[in-house]
Amino acid sequence: MKIFVGCDLGGTNIKAGLVNIEDGHVLISDSAPTLSRQGPESVMERISNLITDLIAQSGVNKDEIGGLGISAPGALIWRPTPLSSCRTCMVSGAVSRWASGSNPIPG
Repeated sequence: MKIFVGCDLGGTNIKAGLVNIEDGHVLISDSAPTLSRQGPESVMERISNLITDLIAQSGVNKDEIGGLGISAPGALIWRPTPLSSCRTCMVSGAVSRWASGSNPIPG
């Protein structure tokens, strides 16, 4: 089974799910408030927590995750640099630590 994480970063909510890309079956999904006024690091921490919780709840081993896709209202930069076109997001901190493996995920 090929499992990927999909995450939609919206102005109101963050939605994420684990999907078996071989048959399109959504294994598990959930959402959390974006709370963008708390700053980009806080938003990234919520994304990381949401994805980590989904993986733990699904029983999927983190080694089975083939990738992560994030949709967002603007360009994403994979370094800790604020985005001029998107005040609510920055790919750094929590998500980059999660992606690099330095933020442990159960499993």
